Amino acid sequence: MSERGAGIPDTVLGALQASGFPLQTAVAQVINTSPGWSVYASEYPWLGPGYEDKFLDVIARNAGLFLAIECKKTRKEQLIFLRPLGLFPTGQVEDFRCLQADRMRDSTQRVEIYCDDWALKPKSTCSAFCIVSTRHLLRVKL
Repeated sequence: MSERGAGIPDTVLGALQASGFPLQTAVAQVINTSPGWSVYASEYPWLGPGYEDKFLDVIARNAGLFLAIECKKTRKEQLIFLRPLGLFPTGQVEDFRCLQADRMRDSTQRVEIYCDDWALKPKSTCSAFCIVSTRHLLRVKL
C-alpha cells in the first residue's frame, strides 16, 4: 500500500484513482464553500436520447442559475484549451454568457430560453476551444 492511501486496500485506492469521483467531490466542496452557490443535486438521473439511464455528476445553483457539471478522469487523453485572440475574451474573465430557461407562470407552463450574462467571482479562465489528443505532446510555455 502507498503511504498516501495508508489503510485503504490497493484495489480500492486504484479504483478511486481511476474514476472521476474524487474530482466530483472536490468540485462539490468548492461549490458549497463559495458565497451564493450550493450543490442542487449530485448524481442527478436523466434519460439519454435512446431512453437509457444517465446520471449528471453535479448541478450547482446560484439564485436562478443552474450549472450542469460533469467530472471525468482521463488516462491517456490530453486536453488542450486554446485561447486565441479575437472577438471573444479568453484568459481570466469576470463574467460569462449562458442560456437561461424560465418556466412561464401561465396556463401553458411553457419554458422560455434566452441568453443572459452572469458575473463570476472569483475570476475564471475562459477558453474558446478544446482539443483532445491521445498522443504525448511537448509542453510549451507561451
